Amino acid sequence: MNTLSKLQANWGDKADSYDCYAWMRLYDPESRWECYVYAIDPLNEQGAKVCVYNGTWVFSQVNLDEMMVSFVCENGRAPRHDLDFKGKHLKNILKGYQPEVIDGC
Repeated sequence: MNTLSKLQANWGDKADSYDCYAWMRLYDPESRWECYVYAIDPLNEQGAKVCVYNGTWVFSQVNLDEMMVSFVCENGRAPRHDLDFKGKHLKNILKGYQPEVIDGC
């Protein structure tokens, strides 16, 4: 199963309960900002559920294209895709943090 299929399989109850794996990580190499994608809408591949860290964790539903265009890293570039990331359960990513749930990053 490829990454897109895994993320689409998480859409719905798994994503809503946060009992799933994030299969994609985006990050800013110049700061502590990082974003884990844990679900993608099977009917709209730009719709995604993410958890973002920039000092605190925030859960959000975003349009991936818009997020990549609107977020600019410290070095003026778009976030990097961590090609070595193999997937991690959300509970292991958060490790005791109490995330805020909002619309947008």
